[in-house]
Amino acid sequence: MGVRLNVGCGLAVVPGWVNLDNSPSLLIQRNPLLRVIVSLIERGLGRQLYTRFPSEVYWWDVTRGLPWKDETVEVIYASHFLEHLPRQQAEDFLREAYRVLIPRGILRLALPDLERKAHQYLGEVHQARLGASSWEKGLPADNFLRSTLLGVEVRPSLTRPISFLRALLFREGHLWMWDAPFLILLLRQLGFREVRECAFRESIIQEVSLLDLESRKDESFYVEAIK
Repeated sequence: MGVRLNVGCGLAVVPGWVNLDNSPSLLIQRNPLLRVIVSLIERGLGRQLYTRFPSEVYWWDVTRGLPWKDETVEVIYASHFLEHLPRQQAEDFLREAYRVLIPRGILRLALPDLERKAHQYLGEVHQARLGASSWEKGLPADNFLRSTLLGVEVRPSLTRPISFLRALLFREGHLWMWDAPFLILLLRQLGFREVRECAFRESIIQEVSLLDLESRKDESFYVEAIK
């Protein structure tokens, strides 16, 4: 079996794959001094500040490129990762994926579905205009921005030390959102030959049941591309 990459894996480790994430939690966890300092802060606050990752997860920042030679990787999987990159860096990552994949190599992407969220938002606005909304579930614009993680509701402040530390250490918001038609078009422009939107766990990747998480199913779209 060739090299298989699980990029932005979080805690969803797949045995036999190279599981990559660039969470600052990994840097804290793997640095003894940082780990002691943060643990003391956690003890003082009475709250956990960083995620404990399995030992099988390796830290890597893919905006620096993928550290594999041309045409040496068999499969690349990335779930809810691309939206955390600026638009240009996301495209750069897709170019890198194409570079390292072998001929007929597979790229599978799972992302939060902007199209679905936009339809939901417009439906809520329509109901509001008809006077049929009770606002029990919040204002449509608020719901849309919260669901896309694009907005900032409260500016981080030293008066709220926990939220300030999390904002400083972790990048939890989204930087760009995607829909299936645009992503498919972009992948074709980058040179991928066979690109299609897939259903949840519909894939030629054998381990897809370990990769496509049930918890992400209802908010995601899935695209698979073959080089």
